[in-house]
Amino acid sequence: MPRKRTSLYSQSKAWQSGAEWSNTAKPWDYRLPFHRINSPAYDAKVDDSPGTSSEWRKILDGLGCKCGCHAPEDYEAGLLDTFFKTITDLLGVPTSLDDLLDQIDKVMPGDDAATKAARDALKKAIKDSVDQASKGLGDFDLAKWLGGFIETAILKHLMRRLPAWVPVERGDHEVKEIEGLAFNSFLDHRSFPYSQWHRWYDWNFHIIPYRGYQYLQSEGNRLSTPGADVDAEWRIDNAFDLPSYADWIMECKWDAGALGGKGNDPGSYVPPMLAPPSGILGAAHDWCWPQPGQYVWLSGRWVYNCQEATTGDIKGVMRSELHPCGAIATARWEAVAFPENPRPVPAIQFMFFMNRKGSYVDLPEGPDKYEFIVDLPPVDLDKVVYPVGSTHPVGAKDATETYPLNTLVVRPRLLQRFDVAPFASVANQARVTEPPTIELLKPTKDERGLYQAKVTVNVGKAEIYGIVASLGWHDPSNAVAGKVKRLRVRFDKFHKHKVDHEQFGEEWALNVGINGRWFQFKSGKDAMHDDTEPPLGAELVLHLHEDDYLTICAHGTEGDGEDDYIRRVMKSPSFFSDRSLRALDIEFVDLPGADKLPAPWNKLKIPKSIKFDHTEWSKIDTRPAGETKSTDDERKKASGLARDFGYQGILVADDHNAMLGRISPNRQPTRLGDAANQVQLKELIAKIGIAKPTAMILTAYEFADLRDSAEAQFHDSKAFKGSDAVRDYTLMYTVTVEEAG
Repeated sequence: MPRKRTSLYSQSKAWQSGAEWSNTAKPWDYRLPFHRINSPAYDAKVDDSPGTSSEWRKILDGLGCKCGCHAPEDYEAGLLDTFFKTITDLLGVPTSLDDLLDQIDKVMPGDDAATKAARDALKKAIKDSVDQASKGLGDFDLAKWLGGFIETAILKHLMRRLPAWVPVERGDHEVKEIEGLAFNSFLDHRSFPYSQWHRWYDWNFHIIPYRGYQYLQSEGNRLSTPGADVDAEWRIDNAFDLPSYADWIMECKWDAGALGGKGNDPGSYVPPMLAPPSGILGAAHDWCWPQPGQYVWLSGRWVYNCQEATTGDIKGVMRSELHPCGAIATARWEAVAFPENPRPVPAIQFMFFMNRKGSYVDLPEGPDKYEFIVDLPPVDLDKVVYPVGSTHPVGAKDATETYPLNTLVVRPRLLQRFDVAPFASVANQARVTEPPTIELLKPTKDERGLYQAKVTVNVGKAEIYGIVASLGWHDPSNAVAGKVKRLRVRFDKFHKHKVDHEQFGEEWALNVGINGRWFQFKSGKDAMHDDTEPPLGAELVLHLHEDDYLTICAHGTEGDGEDDYIRRVMKSPSFFSDRSLRALDIEFVDLPGADKLPAPWNKLKIPKSIKFDHTEWSKIDTRPAGETKSTDDERKKASGLARDFGYQGILVADDHNAMLGRISPNRQPTRLGDAANQVQLKELIAKIGIAKPTAMILTAYEFADLRDSAEAQFHDSKAFKGSDAVRDYTLMYTVTVEEAG
């Protein structure tokens, strides 16, 4: 008999040490049901020394400025300093060092020792200040220094976002792969910068990296100590079940606007895996999109996030991440109705999706194929009995009971079903719909009945590839289908409690996931108020084996000025109606006849041309491969763009979106009376029975951003005491278990 399936959240040791888990193999594991093999990004040293992490490839030092990030000190003023200088010249105000020192002699006349000493001391103080504020005493100008000081104080922090991300390894090795458990999976409520490099909010995956991919992390990823709390009221939403070699998560981001292909209208855009909040959750939106707790593989650009550093100077340590992502794979256990079988049978559903285009950069061509080992549903025997007799008397279970000697014994036959329809909305690019190649792998003697398949996804030169591969066993006599049940889950409504995200009415986008299907509730503007119960109506009908799990999660955004801004068109002729970053380029020429005018008018210039064009990413991330220091020209261009960014910041200042509370399977905080979340079907049946609709609830408590990191925090002591003051919303749904029929 095969081993019993393990809990989704139980500890599995195979990937931590030993040769079972490598770049070419994995053991059968319900919790980790697939594994990328022959990955070029996998650390080969792990397989050479599987139990000695000190021999593996080291994590990054986090010094992103060596790779092209900028620090606030890189800002070079170029707006207010020129403005101040023009005004003082026109007014005839002396601003040079020599003029300033002459003015001191005029305002402090006298030859006595005390006056001379005071005058000399003041001149020295001015010279010392000038020496610190200027590269050369002879070049100092008070007006330019004052303008630059004010301008720099306002805009210098924006240099962290120009560029916002830089590749860790420029050139042929920018794209890496990672796999591990998704501690979090959510559509972000803030995705700065909001310029043309975010088509929409990012979908964030917080991955606990498993062996072979630990080196992708940076010292900057450790922005909080695992288990630490902010204070007595708030607890950091830290990852659990962490391996010994990586005690923090890796953030991977996919611009959700790119998931739908290019050309999306941001004003009305909804990511394609998010179904409407009412009606049957059908195949059109079923992307098998990961929920917290699922095992995930991702491929994307390996970057430093320049926007988050431990210090304000060039020595600040930055977080590494995959951004943008361009390919994803995951898997779920579910019963599937294959045409060859009379009833749904247990199956593994493996999802692979790739889209290299549409984010702030297009990803280069990767491998022409991706290989995975995928675990198959357990079978009680490695042979199946097929009855030859076609009929049997009333009362007999099946034909094998009537004709026990009239049977055939054959090896299990693997059934396959490939679905591409959910990805049809991803348009405008070259796509491939060729199904993957499936090769059945024999189990070892120690794992009798636990089969695996090698799945080869042949993407070729395609820009887009999306498929859900369902794999299960041929079962004409219902030998394995007997423990499959039909499950109905209807989301009736939710209750908004008293957490205030906005002073008056609120605008909500609530995303709910259930076994890989997602839907989004979107309120009207300022339509959400305390103690209201918006109706939902989304209903999911699926089939599960009694050992499979029901999992529900939720998260969302309370939209404010940031949401209004990101819904602007990306590019338009009008500077004031889009959200595109522009570069200001002014060419000045001498005013005709100005040389005959008295000073300072003889130096007057007028603009010949003014260009304010949309900026491409290639003009921001300009650091050549191999260079570790920024040049004057690089800093000048980035500083000019920072001034435009300053305008964007004004539009959304103090009008930021807010994070709604989160519900995650088998995670705190929960409330007394909440339903078990990540519950095994047989446990659900024991509690509610068959054909008995049962009302259930799940509670979301108040969550909030934690500093500028990718982490979140939630109310601790108040939540655990069941305080109504920190309840954000309650999901209300009805569950019914039925015979599969």
